[in-house]
Amino acid sequence: MQKNISSFFQRQPPPNIESSSSTSKPLKIVLDDLPWDPSERKPISSYHPSQKDEIRRTYLLRGPCQPKGKKTDFPQTLIGNSDKLRRFNPKWYTEKHGNWLEYSVKADRVYCLYCYLFKESGQKDAFASEGVQCWHRKEERFEIHVGKSNSFHNRAVQKGEDLLKEAQSIPAVQKKPEQNKEYRIRLSTSVILAKGLLNGGLPFRGHDESEASLYRGHFIEFLKLFAQINEEIAKYILSNAPKNCQMTAPSIQKDICNCFAEEVLKMIFEELGDDVFSLLVDESRDISKKEQMAVVLRFVDKLGFVKERYIGVVHVMETTALSLKSAIDELFAHRNLNLGRVRGQGYDGASNMSDLLRESQRELLALNPEVVIGSGNNQEMALTRPGDTRWSSHEKTLLRLLTLYPCVIEVLEYIETSAWEPIHKTQANGLQLYMKSFKFVFYLHLMKHILGVTNLLCVALQRKNQDILNAVELVRSTKALC
Repeated sequence: MQKNISSFFQRQPPPNIESSSSTSKPLKIVLDDLPWDPSERKPISSYHPSQKDEIRRTYLLRGPCQPKGKKTDFPQTLIGNSDKLRRFNPKWYTEKHGNWLEYSVKADRVYCLYCYLFKESGQKDAFASEGVQCWHRKEERFEIHVGKSNSFHNRAVQKGEDLLKEAQSIPAVQKKPEQNKEYRIRLSTSVILAKGLLNGGLPFRGHDESEASLYRGHFIEFLKLFAQINEEIAKYILSNAPKNCQMTAPSIQKDICNCFAEEVLKMIFEELGDDVFSLLVDESRDISKKEQMAVVLRFVDKLGFVKERYIGVVHVMETTALSLKSAIDELFAHRNLNLGRVRGQGYDGASNMSDLLRESQRELLALNPEVVIGSGNNQEMALTRPGDTRWSSHEKTLLRLLTLYPCVIEVLEYIETSAWEPIHKTQANGLQLYMKSFKFVFYLHLMKHILGVTNLLCVALQRKNQDILNAVELVRSTKALC
């Protein structure tokens, strides 16, 4: 039975998602009537964008909801598998988490004021939504929620503090039209310059950006050119601007670049619409050896052309399946993407084997009672790829393989039993059998000896001050050693 080809490209209806309040007219809200109990509050995202800051400021000035009373006034609850009844303790208000901790009498749960006020779309945090009952291990849960210095909670606290600073509020700026004009000129100049550098793929920063430097980087030097070309701009930028508002700091440059990135992503997601797509993920490391993954969406646009759009790099602690899945879930939640629209997935699993190799090394070190502890000892190693032109890299590869031989065999055994694809199981079994053979071990030690001798010759011949007679003698002596 033949089908019309157009039936294969029929688009599925988009999921039922609550429409954003940004396109509707703002409803009149009486700030004094905003609910006090955290369990009765509407999500901050449900308010109109023009009203959110006033609502946030009202809640911040009120402070967290902290009903007082004796400990015995709060209800008891069975938590976990314990038979012991536990309850909220109002003494927690006076401890280190008291600046954000809220308690709902109605729900008998705790909440975070700052995370509720600055919760991002799609973010999942019980402290900002349904609340948490953690009376049996409250310190552990509180510390996990607060996180490290760059956690969402700490960023939300900083946003709240900035919002309450009168000098940084919009009404304060509007009271000074001349300062507002100068600020806009500086900001517009930095934005236009950043746009040009991004379009050309040019670096912003310089090696030395001090006043005495001959070249302080593209961003600063091009600003100087702007000042020479336009006298009006020159009055308000660089040395003529206040030192705390020059709009040239690295953090300002990054913020401008992030704004451009968000605009590009906005266009990509508009191009994608509500259609289905495939997910391509490639694991790699940056220059500082931190694990990261690049994410690409592959889809068919409205004109029927296949598009592949890069949407960002996500840093991960490790490249195991669980870690990657968690990072992808977080990225999808942040970008309001639905996993139900994914029609295909592609991954580069090479670095998963690298993770297994490092884990095997750690286990062997833990079992070895003769391990020497000290600076520089017991460093993590990986199998290196030999270069095409440098023979010394071949020796390094063989030395690493000899050192990691038990770990490599263990990883191959794991792949043979745990791989999903039959071809991967077959390849792991074949490699394992070959590496355990006498022929492989003999050749491995033979080539290690030969390359160890020739490596000295390679290093000597690469010296710039080497003369031809000495080089011939080195070749002759190397032949004799082999």
